[in-house]
Amino acid sequence: MESARIDILPAISAFKGVLEEGTQTYSYAIVFGDFSVLVDVRDEFLIDALRSFPSPRHLILTHRHIRKHEAAIERAFGLKVWLHPQDARAPRRGLVPIGRNLAHSWKGASTRAVV
Repeated sequence: MESARIDILPAISAFKGVLEEGTQTYSYAIVFGDFSVLVDVRDEFLIDALRSFPSPRHLILTHRHIRKHEAAIERAFGLKVWLHPQDARAPRRGLVPIGRNLAHSWKGASTRAVV
């Protein structure tokens, strides 16, 4: 479970967490004017805290093991999920609305600039 918000810079906030095996992790929210980008948000308990930021448009995941609550974050904000093409093929956990793309990769036809 993730912990309280840590403001690193005016536009960057972090949330400290601990994985099941005890590894310390961080999730980030980066504000770009009227929208935000989430990085490695892996805990659905952060959804309420993330609502205090401008509307998130993207979730960037740096590793496939971070996909634990990806579907809940995607549903809560209707954002696009970005991860490496090999990681995008890994199974995702959580319920996904029928007809939704699993994830967008950094390479290929669905590539888009994050900022």
